[in-house]
Amino acid sequence: MYFDMLGLQVVRPTTESKDAMVTKQVSDYVSDILIRVEEDIDRAESKIGASLHLLDKNQDGMITREELQEAIAFVKDELDHDELESLLELLDNQESFSIKDLEDKIAANQGT
Repeated sequence: MYFDMLGLQVVRPTTESKDAMVTKQVSDYVSDILIRVEEDIDRAESKIGASLHLLDKNQDGMITREELQEAIAFVKDELDHDELESLLELLDNQESFSIKDLEDKIAANQGT
């Protein structure tokens, strides 16, 4: 419905315009959901990164085996044998590793 020089005009939407409107509404709804999911993922990644930095005692961006062993000793009662083995396998016999590398490996393992 609109008003022009001829007066009030009523325009009935065509099926195509209804379909386009519904498509846009669904698209907007899905976009909003995806934005919220991305924000949730960003918050979770931030928390994981902050937690990993707690392990890095000397704040050099690398977690040494010793730093990890201290952390494991602290949470040993919280992990079962399989979880502990999975964590140790992430290290691939490295003496130290970057926090970013560990975050990437954890994310990759969670995706499987």
